[in-house]
Amino acid sequence: MSKDWLEKMNRNIFMTIIIGLPCIKLFSYILLFLGVVKDSFIINQVYLLWFLVPLLIGNYLIGILTKKYKFTYIDYLMYFLVLFALFATIFAYNREVAIFGEKWRYEGLLSILSYYFIFLNIKNMHNEEYKKQIINTLLYVALFQAIYGFLQVYTTLPFIKHYSKGYMAMSLCGNPNFFGSYILLPLMISMGYYLKDSGKKNLLFTIIFYLSLVTTQSTGPFLTSIITFILMVLIFGKNFKLTRILIVILVLISGYFFIDKTTNYVFTKRRIIPEEAYVISAELKNRTGDVNTLSNGRVEVWKRTIPLVKKYWFMGAGLDNFQYVYPYNTRREIFDKAHNVYLQIGVTNGVIVLGIYLLICFITFLNGFKFKKGIDIGIYSAFIAYSIQAFANISVIDVAPIYFMILGLIYTKKEAK
Repeated sequence: MSKDWLEKMNRNIFMTIIIGLPCIKLFSYILLFLGVVKDSFIINQVYLLWFLVPLLIGNYLIGILTKKYKFTYIDYLMYFLVLFALFATIFAYNREVAIFGEKWRYEGLLSILSYYFIFLNIKNMHNEEYKKQIINTLLYVALFQAIYGFLQVYTTLPFIKHYSKGYMAMSLCGNPNFFGSYILLPLMISMGYYLKDSGKKNLLFTIIFYLSLVTTQSTGPFLTSIITFILMVLIFGKNFKLTRILIVILVLISGYFFIDKTTNYVFTKRRIIPEEAYVISAELKNRTGDVNTLSNGRVEVWKRTIPLVKKYWFMGAGLDNFQYVYPYNTRREIFDKAHNVYLQIGVTNGVIVLGIYLLICFITFLNGFKFKKGIDIGIYSAFIAYSIQAFANISVIDVAPIYFMILGLIYTKKEAK
């Protein structure tokens, strides 16, 4: 058995997750197109994560017991997260939901454990070639997702899964906001590659991923991409050539206006009234002037959620139990997520877990200042981008596993130890 058999097994697991999650969704779309199923959600990719949980836990235990893994304070912090996830499940408002997750969301204990042990395993990966293979796999899978998203918006091909809002790309994530947060990660990785190490392929990836991001019409991820780029320049600017910075600025500006203008073609083709469409330009204008309507009504949800954080501060209401404790608004709307990852954690898992998670993020943020290679800067920027967009988005099984891989990869760097 080879010396790095554990790392090789983990590499295969991570690549299976990156490829498998969207492929399962694509398979369900194909079955829907062929008329085999009537509901594309009947085959859910969460089963892949649940199947891999025992392997992830087993590999981590083997790594610790055989001393192949380096035991650090980060492991202790993750242990606390695992422990409180168990408590939040045992004492949950709805225990079954806490274990398996709410229908269509499935972010219960099993999924959360997969996230945590993805992180614990990948942070101990030392084979640089395996790391590159994982990142390249993500970039090429994201490229396929981007192309699929373009086909959703600009074509009416019958074998492409379209949605009611045909002018918004959702790709294989089933929601424009989810796809926005997904494509944001490879976008920042490729941008970091390009700004530091150049390469036509990295620039091409950056252009495609950014255009794809704008086609989601998801304001949060879009603004996050701009903010993260600015932070990249402020933190690592001395390592970038001015010409590359200017080229990226040109891509960001021209790419936005290109998608915004070509969307008018889609409106005409699909008989959509522009004034009634939810697009980035309209959201930025905030025609109503009402702060509660900002971010598509999220402000109102946040206001109603904050008191819940105080009420369930110790162990939370239970993983994925948000809708059981969130008060109805005057329109009797049901919300199963806080539309803010941090508030969601506070309500469902408690303030202690939120504090530990924020501590891990803060430590990660400080560690990243030492990075000098393009791949490291890109991975670090993807972490920052996800952390920013998390203020107005939700955690989903399409994106969270990828994020925890990225978070763990940061800790594989010598500069971060």
